Amino acid sequence: MAKEYRTSLFPNTAAGQQEKIRTINSLSYEGWKVVSETITPGKFKGVKACCLASICLPFGFCAGSTEGTINVTLERDTV
Repeated sequence: MAKEYRTSLFPNTAAGQQEKIRTINSLSYEGWKVVSETITPGKFKGVKACCLASICLPFGFCAGSTEGTINVTLERDTV
């Protein structure tokens, strides 16, 4: 029996987590199962931090970071 794979990306946020759970739940009824999940953290906004830090060093920490991603790979048997 052959295998079919599907990869989905979601933002690494609370809303992204909820979307991931809804998607996995709905796909499980079609025979899909999770075989891999990778979470990539967001990155520090370096350019914005540098500009803010040039005004006042503690402001550099207010720059925040970008959202990461949740990468989910699903698998199912094909007929």
